[in-house]
Amino acid sequence: MLVVLCHAVAHPFAAAPDIAHLMGRVGVTLFFVISGFIMVATTSRGDGRFDPLLFMRKRITRVVPLYYTVTLLVLFLTLVTPAIFKSTPFDLKHVVTSLLFIPSYTPDTGEIEPFYKLGWTLNYEMFFYVVFASLFWMRTRARTITIVVLFSALFLLGLVVRFENPAWTLYTRTDVLAFAAGAVVGTVKPAGGWRMPAPVQVAILAGAVLGLVLLAWGYGPIRTSALAQIAATAICTAIVAVLACHGQERPGPVAGIATLLGNASYAIYLFHMFAVGGTWWLVGRVIGRVDGPTYALVVTTASVGAVVLGIGAYRYLEGPMARAVHVRPAVA
Repeated sequence: MLVVLCHAVAHPFAAAPDIAHLMGRVGVTLFFVISGFIMVATTSRGDGRFDPLLFMRKRITRVVPLYYTVTLLVLFLTLVTPAIFKSTPFDLKHVVTSLLFIPSYTPDTGEIEPFYKLGWTLNYEMFFYVVFASLFWMRTRARTITIVVLFSALFLLGLVVRFENPAWTLYTRTDVLAFAAGAVVGTVKPAGGWRMPAPVQVAILAGAVLGLVLLAWGYGPIRTSALAQIAATAICTAIVAVLACHGQERPGPVAGIATLLGNASYAIYLFHMFAVGGTWWLVGRVIGRVDGPTYALVVTTASVGAVVLGIGAYRYLEGPMARAVHVRPAVA
């Protein structure tokens, strides 16, 4: 939802506001921390050793079908309506590397992004999966220590070496630390959840909120720095650590909505820009420039539309495709 709000807020601007950058940074970092946590939680039974081929098969069949669908949809729209998708120029080599999750430079801006730009996070995810699967023979704690050491070394290497290769450039950025942090939380958390006194949980969450406020206060000048991204990683890790204290909550309206959003989160992420971009395009054609309350209304409309579209994609695309490849749809 932070990523959705980031794009809904920033879409009409040539340069996104700092608050939008912060929402996007925290949202993506939280995603990577949760990813590291889940990879450990789903493989830590027994001594933690697992079948790497089965692991990769599950990850690929979970991620690839919907990503390929949206990428090919954007490819079709780019060829049919190039004026609308002028920021996504067609380049066959770029499309192929994107579908193979190989980091590459975009032909127009030179950024390290796939053909469907939101797929940049999936380039990281596939890298994380491959590294994690290659350590299948280790016990859980040893595997997590190895990941922490390896990803920390990659990050430090990225600080002192300026790579030209897009893969080396991408995988030596701060984002790798978030996955490692999530793996640490998943490793130190006992199977049944740890018992953290309520006052401690409140204190940790209060510290995370204070950290967010301080980060937002001076985010502009440091938003591209490693320091800002490390701070976001620490904040997100604290949040996940507190959430890891809780098991399945009692069913109710709020829990039901949260569960639905969680289950549909991948589809919401991949499809939300259609709703956001479509909303702002329509507003531009009908109203023109907006500000004040109208701007807030458009952001809200775009965000709600993104969620509705994502839930629809989850129910009518992701679910049927998952069943077709014999994988259960995402269920929290």
